[in-house]
Parts: sequence; C-alpha cells; structure tokens
Amino acid sequence: MKKFYFLTLALICAIITNAKDLYLLPSSEWLQANARFEVYTWANGDQWATFNEIKGTDYYVAEIPDNTNGFVLLRKNPASSTASWEGEWARYEPTNYDSTKNLVTVTGWNQYSMSTISTPTPSYPETLFAIGTLSVGSWDPSKCVELNKTGNGVFEGTFTIVNNGDGYGYFGFVVNKGADSNDWSINANRYGAKAGNDTTVELGDESELTKTENVWRAKVTDNAGMVITVTVDLPNSKLTITGLVTGIEEIGIDDVPAVYYNLQGVKVANPENGIFIKRQGSKATKVVL
Repeated sequence: MKKFYFLTLALICAIITNAKDLYLLPSSEWLQANARFEVYTWANGDQWATFNEIKGTDYYVAEIPDNTNGFVLLRKNPASSTASWEGEWARYEPTNYDSTKNLVTVTGWNQYSMSTISTPTPSYPETLFAIGTLSVGSWDPSKCVELNKTGNGVFEGTFTIVNNGDGYGYFGFVVNKGADSNDWSINANRYGAKAGNDTTVELGDESELTKTENVWRAKVTDNAGMVITVTVDLPNSKLTITGLVTGIEEIGIDDVPAVYYNLQGVKVANPENGIFIKRQGSKATKVVL
C-alpha cells in the first residue's frame, strides 16, 4: 500500500512540475515605464509566472505548465503585487491557443501574434554610443560619443556632460548613431537605467541597466561640465562609473603621465591647436594648446 502511495505521489508531482518556456518579444511601447510582464495560465489549477529578461537578447521568458490550455499575458505596473491582477496596464489572451507556439510578439501597444522559435541565444552590439546632455550637442542623435569596445558586450569610454539647467547632466546609451539631429530611430536600441528615469549616479556607483529610454544623471557643479568615464557591461546588465571629475576642479595631483580629452570626452593621443581636458592622476584641468 505504501509503495502504491509513493508511486502515485511521484506521478502527481511529475505531472504538476512538467513545464515549458513561453517567450515574449515586447514592443518598445511595452518596455516603457520599466513595466513588468506576467502570465496567468490554467492547467492543473490556475498558476502565475513572471517573465524574466534573457540577457543579450530582446526576449523575455516565463516557465508555464506543459499542459497549459490557455493563458492571459499582462503588462503591469512594476510597483504592483506579483501573481495578481493588480496594476494591469495591458493584456493579451489568445482566442485559439495553439500549444505548439511558444512566442508572443507584441507590436505597438496592442497588436499581438504567436509563433514558434528555438531558445534565443545572446548576442551583443558591435558599437555603443553615449547620448544625452553632452558637450558635443545636447540630445543630438547625430553627435553621440562612441565608446571603446573592450570585450564581447563590454564597452568603456569618456565623455563630457553639461548642466541641463537643473544642476544635473543626463546620459544614456544607443547602439546606432543617428543620421541627423531629427533621426530618433535610435530609440529602438537604447540602454538605460533599470531603476527608472533620472537615476542619480556618483563616482564608483554600479547601476543595473536594461533596454529602455530611462536615463542616468550626475551632478554638474561647473560651467565646463563633468568629465565622466564609464564601463558598460551588457552581459551582466551593469553600468559602472569609474571616473567623475568637474571640468576645472583641482582635487590633488599624482606623479603620473597626463591624459588628454577633447571637449567631446574623446581621448586624444597628441593634443594640439585647441582646447582640451588634461587629466593627471586625480586632477583635471582645462588647457589651451
């Protein structure tokens, strides 16, 4: 009798725990406001699951019961409770659910389709540019500052942000540089602060990033702007502020070689005939050569 009981229990557990992946490819509209995505399924009782971002891809994934025979996909307020209908912003419920299809693609705000894909594999861009209230042109898509690629999905760079009029400089990152000042097609491939818009950062901070138009900001206390050095690690979804110095602030000097940047924040090997930011150790000054 005991043997039969344990075999039955094992069979029930196996049925309940069998699961499959449901993928989501959200639109840029659905990604706004740091929205959270959940799915409500009916199979072996009603169940909830949360979609998680697949790093290095545009996809999200949730684990649902293998014998799911219907679901409701929700776009939700990130501040709302999980596993509930609270905070619903949008929903999709397939009218004729085909269990062989494992991908929901969202276009715009409310256009949906289902198809079948294999497991998405990570891939990272070959280029990454800083955009924002930069000294080269505030929020001009054609005047982004290119970062240096140092690894697969890892970029480093230095650029200058200027006061936006509220004491802060703002920045984010784009995969492609705009063709002109009106070319905002770059918005489809922007990386920003996962914590929300206007996330404040300081020297040494690490901040989680994701595909979003949310931006970071740093305090700008000098008319010359703020020279900021960053490391962007896409595989680990992390931004690190490795340098943050005001344009003419003197904060000590070390006996190390000087490094020069132009006013766009780009390192210059042999500076001449212009105005540059000279950084030597922990001291940064504006110089004319």
